[in-house]
Amino acid sequence: MNDIYIRQVEAVLALLKARDALDEAQENVPDYTGQYSREHYYADEQEAYDAAVIEYGKAHEMTSDEVEVNEINKSPGRPT
Repeated sequence: MNDIYIRQVEAVLALLKARDALDEAQENVPDYTGQYSREHYYADEQEAYDAAVIEYGKAHEMTSDEVEVNEINKSPGRPT
């Protein structure tokens, strides 16, 4: 199996899991938060979600080899 595909799928799954955890944490913020903001109650989950978004982006970036192939395919005079 292609390691790139595995990394991409794992990034998607991690992103979905982090989003679910963030949604649940946001839903469980108490009505009265006292001295804290609502965001205080799900800060860890927000941080994990943000990291998952970044990892998802990295997993789906083109490699240098893919960029090179793309540039070759765009070369003038190359049949499409």
